[in-house]
Amino acid sequence: QVESDELDEVLQKIKTRADERCPGVYCMRNPIALTTELTTA
Repeated sequence: QVESDELDEVLQKIKTRADERCPGVYCMRNPIALTTELTTA
């Protein structure tokens, strides 16, 4: 929740830009292939 005197449409634009740039959201929308490896000495 945000308290602001700004117009709702301006706040929505800010939220949309934040969603587009959020690394967590990016990872959910664009899964990264993960390969793990075990190496012993």
